[in-house]
Amino acid sequence: MLKQIGILFLLFSVPPQILAQLQTPIPPQFSQSGGFYQTPAHISLTADDQTSIYYSTNGAVPDENSFQYSGPISLNETGALRAVAIGSDGTSSEVVTQTYFIQEPINLPVVSLVTDPAHLFSDESGIYVTGTNGIRGSCDPVIRNLNQDWERPVNIELYEMNGQPGLNQQAGIQIFGGCSRTRFPQKSFSLFARSEYGKGSFDYQLFPDKEIYEFESFLLRSSADDQVRTMFQDAFTAYALRDNMELDYMAYRPVAVFINGQYWGIHNIREKVNEHYFEGNFNVDPDEVNVLERNARISHGDSSQYTKLTDFLSASDMANTANYETISKLIDINQFIDYEIANIHLAEVDWPGNNIKFWSAPNSAYNKWRWILFDRDQTFQLYRANTNALALATADDGPSWPNPPWSTLLLRKLLENPDFRNRFIQTYAWHLSTTFDTLRVSHVLDDFKARIANEIPRHIARWGGQLDPDKSEEWPQPTFNSVEEWESNVENVRSFLPKREPFAIEHLQEYFSIGERSAITIETNGASGGVVKLFDKVLPELSTASYFDEVELKLTAIANDGFLFSHWEVENQTISSEELIIAPTETSNIVAHFVENPDGNLPLVINEINYHSADGRNSGDWVELYNPNDYKLNISGWKLQDDSEENLFTFLENTTIDGKGYLVVCESLTDFDVLFPKVTNRLGGLGFKFSNGGEVVKLFTREGILVDSVRYDDESPWPTEADGEGSTLELIDPEYDNNLAASWRASVAKGSPGKFNDGNILLAVDPAAISGQKFGFSLHQNYPNPTVNGLTTLSYEISKGGKVVIKLFDVEGREVDTIVDANQQPNNYELAYRIDQLNEGVYFVMMQFDNTYVQVNRMMVKR
Repeated sequence: MLKQIGILFLLFSVPPQILAQLQTPIPPQFSQSGGFYQTPAHISLTADDQTSIYYSTNGAVPDENSFQYSGPISLNETGALRAVAIGSDGTSSEVVTQTYFIQEPINLPVVSLVTDPAHLFSDESGIYVTGTNGIRGSCDPVIRNLNQDWERPVNIELYEMNGQPGLNQQAGIQIFGGCSRTRFPQKSFSLFARSEYGKGSFDYQLFPDKEIYEFESFLLRSSADDQVRTMFQDAFTAYALRDNMELDYMAYRPVAVFINGQYWGIHNIREKVNEHYFEGNFNVDPDEVNVLERNARISHGDSSQYTKLTDFLSASDMANTANYETISKLIDINQFIDYEIANIHLAEVDWPGNNIKFWSAPNSAYNKWRWILFDRDQTFQLYRANTNALALATADDGPSWPNPPWSTLLLRKLLENPDFRNRFIQTYAWHLSTTFDTLRVSHVLDDFKARIANEIPRHIARWGGQLDPDKSEEWPQPTFNSVEEWESNVENVRSFLPKREPFAIEHLQEYFSIGERSAITIETNGASGGVVKLFDKVLPELSTASYFDEVELKLTAIANDGFLFSHWEVENQTISSEELIIAPTETSNIVAHFVENPDGNLPLVINEINYHSADGRNSGDWVELYNPNDYKLNISGWKLQDDSEENLFTFLENTTIDGKGYLVVCESLTDFDVLFPKVTNRLGGLGFKFSNGGEVVKLFTREGILVDSVRYDDESPWPTEADGEGSTLELIDPEYDNNLAASWRASVAKGSPGKFNDGNILLAVDPAAISGQKFGFSLHQNYPNPTVNGLTTLSYEISKGGKVVIKLFDVEGREVDTIVDANQQPNNYELAYRIDQLNEGVYFVMMQFDNTYVQVNRMMVKR
């Protein structure tokens, strides 16, 4: 307190003239703000009496050598006015910039860039020109300034079409793009908000179709190589596909750009794909994301996980189910297939060996590698309608461009797996009938065309028929030079898909040795009952597509809240299992029937908690949920929370949990997978840790209804072994009240995430009392038993196809061996098991079938 009083005394004792020198002058006030005017603008400037006002109209930052304000400034044509207040001591205020658009035709939102002309056009330091101080670029040998990684200060304003200002702030500007910057006169820009310029972010919703209100950077893209054709090809490709494909893409908004008051043509505001893009679009911490490009070149983060993935992929047989499941934990298979199909069908020129970016955030909900659709300026090219892009994307001996072997490795290897192969073929078939439907895509094209059509004549007047005057490449064509030429280019885009389809079908048939297609209609019996998934893709309520004959098609019925799946109706057959696998041979109609569930669903159960791992064996914090219902539940939008309202995990769309199944939500998948590499039914991105001293864990539905809640403790009567001693909290029985300490026990090992609680079943239940016969399988007693040496025979039978897991545990409940882990058809099975490695004692042979039940037999080993 005394220190604060001393400071105040010091300030009040300073002479006024000295105190004034310590203060930054207040910026000038403009009588009229920037915007659109139909008559000349007359602007008066005011500031503190102790300051003088200086201004500029050429974009330069005003100083004492600029015009000194003495009276209203008249602007008879579009221009930018910059002003500063300077005190008698030479201290300057913040520079204020306003752009006045006088009698301008307003067909698009407008962006005004205002900067010292030398920053852009000086031979020595200008970033927009060839100049005299450059370096060599990627695609031509000319030494150019514009190839330098230079950033210059700029003021950016954005005005909506109604004149409403959106942005007005200082920022940094760089030239953006690869080879297009040396081919065409109109360049692309990157804009950066940095604290050194004033504000560290652009606080505005740049894209009405994305609810993102803060940006660290964005692009003003000149449409790159497509500026000779449509001015929207890259964005159009993404928007034409986004509703039907799971694609990560850059948002789009066309604007008219002015530089220092001079019209600079159409540019496209686009998101910039850096670490902040993932924060805005996926709520991922920028410090946690790994962004790679081309052959695993690091753009941000780390590449080691991806390198391990490709090393494993290269050395492994992907036809092996276990190997494929390993890769499926690391790659978002559904997203990867959509990405590959998009590029193959649209015959992108500069791919797969270029224009590749992919990312993952290991400890988030997006822990699997995903691919970003960007720089697709050379899709929908008529001359490539017959290109066998499937062959290019799977070649193992392609040239360094466009398809070197590293760029085709993932798709080549994954197609070794029958399940992936079927999924790729039939997903492509569905897209042929839906996503690539000519009429649907034409509607999107019409919207893109109409959006900029009125601005095209003015854009042509500025840039039509031009190329970069210093270009060295011979193949680039000049930009379109008439409205008719532009419209013809747009119609060529429209003509691509109908010409492409027969070639694409032929390429698929040849590569996979498959036959013709059959039309199948897949629907539900009501809009609210549930949804159908084609592999992992949620279908519309009514979907008709032509699928390839005799290629397996996997459908899954998922009921909504308040409903139950009843049965499939396939022509005249009734099938009761939620999962339907068919191989089309003729036209069919498939209906998923859902019925109201009068009794409601049994609530999900918090079944296992790891809140304090042992030192040296840290799997991160995690919680396991159990679905006691016999059917799959859709938990999209459900939430997990602890004592703090800020600690909230939301389940992504289309998240499901199997009937009698388990789902683990992890704080750190990186740590979790080290200890539990075989667990596949787990999610990352919990985003917070559980307290080592005890707290509450709560589960809510999408509507905020509390489903389950556990308040655990690290003191007796709660099992204390879970507090850092290597055990987890395991619920003894899912039907027990999990708010009671007596319902829990410490796991005998490191826990059993993603499955029934092994230790509890083995130690708490009399194995002789357990039988799986009524569930459609039976594990027989091994013989001989006791067994003395050599081999013992294990036999079992299953009456329907499903996943069989047989494991061996010791008397303390520790897993000793996995004997069987495979999908099997109905049959009687017998196998010889060698016991040489086992010590004398009692063991338990446990059989699990389709994650629904367990049967346990005792086995005695004697020496």
